Amino acid sequence: MQLKNLLIILSLLLFSCTNQEKEAVDLQHQYANVLDISGIPQEQFQLAPFGFSDLGAWHGYALPPQDSTSYYGGFIGPLTMKMRGQWLSKSFYQLHLEEDGKAIDLTKADAKMFYYPGKLEQLLTVKNWKIEMELIFISNRSALLRTHVTNIGNKERTVRLSWSGKLFPKGLKLSALTHAIQVDFANSDEQFFLYIDDNVQIEIAKDQQSYRMKSQYAKRGNEHTVPLF
Repeated sequence: MQLKNLLIILSLLLFSCTNQEKEAVDLQHQYANVLDISGIPQEQFQLAPFGFSDLGAWHGYALPPQDSTSYYGGFIGPLTMKMRGQWLSKSFYQLHLEEDGKAIDLTKADAKMFYYPGKLEQLLTVKNWKIEMELIFISNRSALLRTHVTNIGNKERTVRLSWSGKLFPKGLKLSALTHAIQVDFANSDEQFFLYIDDNVQIEIAKDQQSYRMKSQYAKRGNEHTVPLF
């Protein structure tokens, strides 16, 4: 099986805690962390930790260890499993929040990390913001990262979201497309894409090893829905 294109889709929901939904009983949540899928690779071709994958996908992700606070707001990876396998990044989709122009320090968040059969989940609470991140596979080539940001304070507030990531150095290059970031592999037709459908500014570093992606508009108030695909 030859895998040429891999895809990650980000979806963000920003909404108020005043919206209440009934949750269906789900057996999935009875098996939290039955596998330890946590760890951070220190080298590009180090295959431990091994990541979570689903639906026959040839790429995967891991959870940040509980004490690795600098990785709060992101999942570890991706790990591609073509040929001998390699990690593209320690954390390619790292979330950042700004409130009224000031960065919110996610390293100070109260954090919970979960592996469930079929998904990874990260829950953060910091400065009256609740952040819920969920990563699932939607095909054998595509993963979906959903981020829910909830204002749990008692007043209207403004928040701006951005993402960043840095590649491992050997044989990997970044480029920007319309609403997308592309990763090219040296001496290979394999590619990896991060697709976004939102008003964002994409900045690629001169060495093509890292990126920064910012929402162009701050989200004001307690109730918003902003999809990023």
